[in-house]
Amino acid sequence: MKSLQNDELISRLCISSSVISSEFTEALLHAGAKRDTFTYLEFYNCKMKKDDKAKLQSLYENGRLHQLSFYEEPRWYVLLDETNGSVNK
Repeated sequence: MKSLQNDELISRLCISSSVISSEFTEALLHAGAKRDTFTYLEFYNCKMKKDDKAKLQSLYENGRLHQLSFYEEPRWYVLLDETNGSVNK
């Protein structure tokens, strides 16, 4: 959370199978509003309060995030579905 609030090193986050606290959501909101480098956020199989999700959606709608996605499935399942089950070696 400190890196989200203080640094510009993080530009993308993919969060999977987690419970997202309001404190973490506030750090994400801060990074999205104050850091031009933080632009990409995806949640896979995560639990989050509806109010927190709405706040992040607002950040996306205001153009501060270029990508915001919420998936109910785990990340591997979504990626496998997007590639139609094909695995590249």
